[in-house]
Amino acid sequence: MDTNHHNDKLGNKISVGDCVAFPVSNSLQIGVVTKLNKIMVGIKKLPAPKKANSSNINKYPYDVVRLDGALVSMYLLKISG
Repeated sequence: MDTNHHNDKLGNKISVGDCVAFPVSNSLQIGVVTKLNKIMVGIKKLPAPKKANSSNINKYPYDVVRLDGALVSMYLLKISG
């Protein structure tokens, strides 16, 4: 059982599989939580970047906001088509 518990910027519990928004440089990115580390949250960017080794990133939980999965699905459909 995973003993690492994290809350996002708004106080919502973060779990593996949650969609989140997070900052990268001066841009807002969308991703999926892949791992809950002791201090940080592992995130895979969506849509997956072309470079295989640049798709996973660690962020502090207070730097992310959990999103509704249905809204993220609609966003991905919009940018892909």
